[in-house]
Amino acid sequence: MNLNMLLRAVPLFALLVYGLIRLLTGFNGLFGQDSHAYLQHAEALVAYWQGKGATPGGLGVTEFAPGYPVAAAFLRFLGLPTVWALGLLTMVGAGVVLAMFMALLRINMPGARLQSRAMYTVLGLALAPTFVKSALVSMSDAMALALLIGSLFFSVRSIERLKPFDAVVAVLLAVAAVATRYALAPLLAPMMLALLLLWLREKRYGHLAVGVGVAMLAAIPLILYTNTAVHGPLQHSLVGHWSVLNFFKRTFHDVNGSTTYLLPNFIYVFYPLFHPAFCIMLPGLVLLFKRTDVALSSRRVLSICLVFYLFFLGGFTHQNLRYLMPAYVVLLVLLFPAWDRFFAYGSYFFKKLTNGLLLSALVLQTAGIVWTLRPVVQRHNLERETADVLKQHLKPGDVFYGFDLDVAMLTYLPEVQHRNLWMEAYPSFEHGAWVLFNEPRLKDQWKGKNPMVNWQALEATGRLKVVREVADGWTLYRLE
Repeated sequence: MNLNMLLRAVPLFALLVYGLIRLLTGFNGLFGQDSHAYLQHAEALVAYWQGKGATPGGLGVTEFAPGYPVAAAFLRFLGLPTVWALGLLTMVGAGVVLAMFMALLRINMPGARLQSRAMYTVLGLALAPTFVKSALVSMSDAMALALLIGSLFFSVRSIERLKPFDAVVAVLLAVAAVATRYALAPLLAPMMLALLLLWLREKRYGHLAVGVGVAMLAAIPLILYTNTAVHGPLQHSLVGHWSVLNFFKRTFHDVNGSTTYLLPNFIYVFYPLFHPAFCIMLPGLVLLFKRTDVALSSRRVLSICLVFYLFFLGGFTHQNLRYLMPAYVVLLVLLFPAWDRFFAYGSYFFKKLTNGLLLSALVLQTAGIVWTLRPVVQRHNLERETADVLKQHLKPGDVFYGFDLDVAMLTYLPEVQHRNLWMEAYPSFEHGAWVLFNEPRLKDQWKGKNPMVNWQALEATGRLKVVREVADGWTLYRLE
């Protein structure tokens, strides 16, 4: 096996490393409320298709696009356990992202050497802590990124090489990407508009008709799925609070409670440039950036896509690094010419210095991966340990009140009657019900909101008895 073959195998090597991380940590991909909501949505779909359950509902259906759980549900029919199906989609999605990213760099800058593209993919993406997290956690991020970068690849190739069939594939993948993650629509919209204008300019009306037809056919399942007010993406909790004024805020009060972030949104949207959870070398590449790096038509369109998407994110009342991953991938593509100059001139004129910088970046980003994954694994272990404790006390059919960890408990204790303390303010509570709560952790963020309103009502009954301290401040109570 020669060097070029090894470099082309970067996505495969990355997947082997990600798999090894999961094996060594015992991590099954489930972490936090979102991943459990996806799993429960997928299982609800399987039960519904088998005629054993009602139409899927709940928070996971309301807040998330259906592509990821629907794909997992199909894999479930092939015999894969749902947890494995979600993990497989995530891992394969991450591999596709890396492979298509290298291909997009080749299309966007054909003169760059394979060594330059491979090293940029490793440092910029494969070892970016936020991307590694996306490659391990069972959420829609990796699958959506794979569809996004696939759409961008075929869009760029269509624009630069005037391949109309590529544009049709790009449209199909764009619809699939939005069906997997609604928030990708603002990023992809300028690119789809560019393809439309290209078709009109080249007078390819037949291809235009085919492209529009493919988009409509591909969108039909999504339209049918979101044909209720509950399911619609415009009813998403974050969209309802979107405002330009949020650009200048760092404290927000919404359905997520009261949250204060370190910096306001107009700085948060620039995190991909300098936050250590991405690529530590990016600030230096910005200094090497030239205006001619966006001279190509496709790069100008990508720049517009990036600005449009970051403007969209800046109006939210929530900051999350995973929301920035699509913008980060586009930014990496735009900064690749600057990287290639650094890699080419540095390797030739300042080889020792360049190698030292690359090695330092590898070490620092590996440390960043450990820093990023530690709370993920800790939360995963907390969820499983809490479930083990609850199984020692709760019986099938028992009523269980909870918040935050309760979504994970729904996965591990499905036979229990679950009551979410966020969903509504309960007028009364059943005798003998169980309660899992962490007042010190939740009291500030959820002051005046349902979780704390319900907790204060539970305390006011005078019937709460401490059964057991679980872990990390969480306590199991019972209503006598």
